[in-house]
Amino acid sequence: MLILTPQEEWAQKFLAASMNPTGALSKYFLWVNTVNHHSLRLEWRGFQWITVGTTIPHWNAVMAKPPSLSVLLKLERAMTSPYFIHNTETLKVFDPQHSAMIALHSGDIERYLDNMLG
Repeated sequence: MLILTPQEEWAQKFLAASMNPTGALSKYFLWVNTVNHHSLRLEWRGFQWITVGTTIPHWNAVMAKPPSLSVLLKLERAMTSPYFIHNTETLKVFDPQHSAMIALHSGDIERYLDNMLG
């Protein structure tokens, strides 16, 4: 049995939900970090393709302050679904639970990640 990395697993989900499947997606098109196959931070082009070309929903999570470098590293470790940092105020996530939990933490993403990672 072939074990897929999180990036490969999500790429297959995106292709399955695509309105115009091409058969393959380049990892360089989708992901910011192509070296760490567990990183699910989306590249701008990948985010655009997913939101326009698939039926997969996403949610906006408003951040209380711009993410620091430590927050960016924690996001790499903690997120179990793809996400896109739209600007310094909005995190776009593909998991409604992450969005709801960030909202419950009043947009304090660092506190949410600290609670999540322990």
